Amino acid sequence: MSHFPVRRLEAEAIRDAILTSSGALDDTMYGTSVGGNTRRRSVYLEVRRNRLDPFLTAFDAPQPHTTLGHRPATNVPVQSLLLLNNRWVIEQAEQCAKRAWSRPDGSSDRQRVEFLYRVCFSRPPTEAEVDDCLAYLAARDGAALAAKTQANDLEEEIAALGEQLSAITQPMRERLLASRSASRVEREALRPIARWDFEADLSDSLGPLDGRAFGGAQIHNGALIVDGQGYVVTAKLDRPLTEKTLEVWVELSTLDQRGGGAMSIQTPDGAVFDSIVFAEKHPRQWLAGSDFFRRTQPFQAPSELAASQHPVHIAFCYDSDGTIRGYRDGQLYGTPYRSPGPVEFESGKAEVVFGMRHGPPGGNKMLFGRILHAQLYDRALSSDEVAVSGLSLGGYVPESRIEAELSKQQRAQYRRVQSALTALIQRHQESTATANSGADQRNRWRDLAHALWNLKEFIYVR
Repeated sequence: MSHFPVRRLEAEAIRDAILTSSGALDDTMYGTSVGGNTRRRSVYLEVRRNRLDPFLTAFDAPQPHTTLGHRPATNVPVQSLLLLNNRWVIEQAEQCAKRAWSRPDGSSDRQRVEFLYRVCFSRPPTEAEVDDCLAYLAARDGAALAAKTQANDLEEEIAALGEQLSAITQPMRERLLASRSASRVEREALRPIARWDFEADLSDSLGPLDGRAFGGAQIHNGALIVDGQGYVVTAKLDRPLTEKTLEVWVELSTLDQRGGGAMSIQTPDGAVFDSIVFAEKHPRQWLAGSDFFRRTQPFQAPSELAASQHPVHIAFCYDSDGTIRGYRDGQLYGTPYRSPGPVEFESGKAEVVFGMRHGPPGGNKMLFGRILHAQLYDRALSSDEVAVSGLSLGGYVPESRIEAELSKQQRAQYRRVQSALTALIQRHQESTATANSGADQRNRWRDLAHALWNLKEFIYVR
């Protein structure tokens, strides 16, 4: 045995070792084959030639296209990358960490490390290994504290730059707000069929489409707050709707989210919908979402860079010939396109949704952000009407409108300060994420368990 060569575990054994370490393995005997997302032993996973399990395939599970007399054991980068980045592996590492962290005997960190080594390697750790693990945990604590300090310092710099930006834009903002009274009659002539101000409740100030909150969505400081779980569904439409305009003023919690809907019209089961969606197909791009992308094409517009810093006005117009036009802060967003629509939403068989692309809730359909105001029209507004409607939100003035009114010198200064502010906000978000991750005990122990699974000893046998 002293001369036995090191060999790698088979793909099925690696998967079962991960499930065993996390405490999730279902060792039920017999039964029909199952999919790869289950907790059953890998010997029970179904094998379909056109839909092979990607985890097992990466670790050289035989492909049932030809007869294979000997299973190879390759050593390729994709295997390491899969163990490092695969979502299922990370989820199982979190379960393994929970076993160590939530032990009923009130273990110390040293005892938790010893427990992880026993479940991962079937042996106790050496003193050097325990010291290394404890040093890693201490380093995470130190990094979290340093990141928190840095985040606090960045907040002061952000506030200072914010004051500089305000000094440039506030006079112009006040001037534009003062000019609104002159166009009040013009704005009122647009006549949306529904309006939600989110000042105190979810009521429709123009009609019967009052909303109802689910999943923790709430009104706070004059905005609807949705956190990736909460959403709002209104009463059923009291008229048929084909040609239409969806209009929303929204501020995002982060620009790195994917697929959440700000405002949608859908059938109650969510099977048919039109939606204002952020970054579903391409990062940081607004999209006219629809069921199975039937009426969806990219607008080929610039990436969104500012919606996490202040509200932006988004309007999608659905013309009777199927043309869909997008607008951002009153300006045409990218290029309009011709879709095979529009869809007719029947009276009493459709509803408006906020904070979700379409029902049922879950997955990447949910939005993270604040919705300040929304309006629904039963016709497609013209470009001029969208620009006028975009000025109807109380004291809000789009940043692009302010920038357009500045002098050449002011605009250059505005862009310099705005660019510096954007960079600081990005650094602040990164520091805050590091601080929160390091301070969370679950993250520290999850990452430690994950690191142990990436050691050679976990998938190789002497």
